[in-house]
Amino acid sequence: MRQYRRLLSQIAEECSISRGTLEPEASWKARIIYTACGRMMYAALWDGDAEQDYCVSIEHVRARTCGAYSSYMGLYPEMGSVFLDDSTVFFDEIYELYLSAGLFYHRSRKVRPAVRREACAGDVRFLRGIPLGESVCVSGLGAYRVDTSSNDKPNDVIGMFQLDEDTLAARWLKWTEWADWHFLEDAVNPEYLRMEEPFSEGYWQKRPISDGRISLLRWDVTEYKRYALYRVEGKKLLISRTLPSWCVERGAYRSVAAACLYHYGCLPAIRYQCDDDIVYVKQGYLLPPAELSFLKLYSWPKAYQQGRQDFERICSYEVFCAIQFILGAQGYIFEEE
Repeated sequence: MRQYRRLLSQIAEECSISRGTLEPEASWKARIIYTACGRMMYAALWDGDAEQDYCVSIEHVRARTCGAYSSYMGLYPEMGSVFLDDSTVFFDEIYELYLSAGLFYHRSRKVRPAVRREACAGDVRFLRGIPLGESVCVSGLGAYRVDTSSNDKPNDVIGMFQLDEDTLAARWLKWTEWADWHFLEDAVNPEYLRMEEPFSEGYWQKRPISDGRISLLRWDVTEYKRYALYRVEGKKLLISRTLPSWCVERGAYRSVAAACLYHYGCLPAIRYQCDDDIVYVKQGYLLPPAELSFLKLYSWPKAYQQGRQDFERICSYEVFCAIQFILGAQGYIFEEE
């Protein structure tokens, strides 16, 4: 960490990136580099002219981010065994996360930073659209400040990141009350939501559950899938009306699935392990897209060479407590290991 005038230590101090007591130095350095490259991408968003609404090309943002990534790999060659060699893959992952979490606006191959917005949960004030000159703490890629005096409510964070406003219990009640049962006609390649462990074998199975519980079904229709609630009555399978596309596309079905599993006491807990100022988080069941993007924005991957790292993340302690507060209010269960 003493190399290059303590460059990584300075970044860690500026962004309040603490090292866990038991955390290997390589892991800490990787988290700092990940944050530094993400901050470079964010800085590139502000390179545009104020008169042009700060719009810059995606190619410009890519060049600055990939350039920073390559520079860090050159300065710290020992990190080559931790990160992927391909800077484009690294850029795509961060770009997708910034876009899904609403940190910039996108149109016609151009992007610009989102407008300023702040919201508190617990002792954390989450920040978006903050100019580069302002001092902030960073967990993963997300900017925040510790604020013990705020009277803001978690609903402000829910609106800021487009999280689900309903609890898991209310979600399931809404969808089951909406059900209108009829017999299932021909369905191509039907799959049924897995209701029991091991979920590592996939969230879908080929056989329906036949004990009368209501669950989720999907089947193929040309180039997409349709989803509906189902239940088995005797030897007949009944389904409800097809669920709207907005609540099932691009993984959004996991909101309904999580509500279903929660209702029947089958939803795995989010497990966590504290190590001083950082917390290791492991999801037993993948969060719905908006909640997952929120968690990923404010956390680091546990590893960097195994493709998308959605399940296992590392958060700063303050941010984890705020996320636990928000998701716990929805009904998600947290268990310390």
